[in-house]
Amino acid sequence: MQYLSDMDQLAYVRPLILDDGDGKGCRIVEVNNGTGLRFTIAADRGMGLCECSIDGKNVAWRSPRGYSAAKFNTFLADWQGGLMTPCGLRHAGGPEDDQPLHGKINLSSAEQLCVKAEWIDGKYRLQVSGLLREAFMFGENLRLRRTITTFMGDNTVYIDDEVKNLGSYEDHLVMLYHCNFGYPLVDENMVFSADDAEVIPRNDDAKKNLDKFASMPAPALNVPEEVFFHIITPDTNNFCNAVLTNEKSKLQAVISGKADELPNIAQWKSFEKGRYVCGIEPTNCLLAGRKGEIETGRARKIAPLETVNFSVKIALRTLE
Repeated sequence: MQYLSDMDQLAYVRPLILDDGDGKGCRIVEVNNGTGLRFTIAADRGMGLCECSIDGKNVAWRSPRGYSAAKFNTFLADWQGGLMTPCGLRHAGGPEDDQPLHGKINLSSAEQLCVKAEWIDGKYRLQVSGLLREAFMFGENLRLRRTITTFMGDNTVYIDDEVKNLGSYEDHLVMLYHCNFGYPLVDENMVFSADDAEVIPRNDDAKKNLDKFASMPAPALNVPEEVFFHIITPDTNNFCNAVLTNEKSKLQAVISGKADELPNIAQWKSFEKGRYVCGIEPTNCLLAGRKGEIETGRARKIAPLETVNFSVKIALRTLE
């Protein structure tokens, strides 16, 4: 601190309001941890993560939509892409009854938005928190308290979620953290790795390429998406980890979900030109939809006034 009059010279967390395009009026929060990691948080889109770079190199995939308010109330028409799109809280998968594709929480705006940059136990911590609602008259009443944290010297994004059922009836949680990685981390030189106990192809298109799940082909036209579910052996800290490594671009991402509540990781591969993306998605489901997840017993029950915690980490680095 002898060299500084303000820590913002090195690291900062900065709330902003967009003033252009379909995202005009939307709140975002810019985070720069001062040691190579920069990302933005979309406060009015479920507190998802949008841009993200490490040492000046992009790692996140962005959709053709760009920043957008939830004006169409449908996932694909409103989808901004980005490092992490929240899916749930009660549904993940195709549209079903009153649930749009991948649920409603990514269309929600945060209340009680709080940003902090402060020294804690010798570490400079940058943190953003907010409250999100998924509620319906004569229906569900869930509250999500989301806290997103990084530290100077630790190029990791920590996402800690606390879901509370404020309704009078038992409900079910179907959660998926749709982490989306793009060029230059993702190209035909990227390799996926994990401590897999089992790899499950979602459909016939994925099944016929099961032996190639760890790689990405070159961009092409008229090629189907592929999804694989990874049942991963947790590490000693009880996290299920998936790793994307690209030796050519010298980039690596480690995506981790706390195994207590997020025992699976879905891998989504889109090879089409202009839509070239690899999704790594810590989840408690297998994308069977709300009804299917409840019927199979995978959907996590949440009792009235019960609180359930979810934790996801995204660690980024450039390779030497």
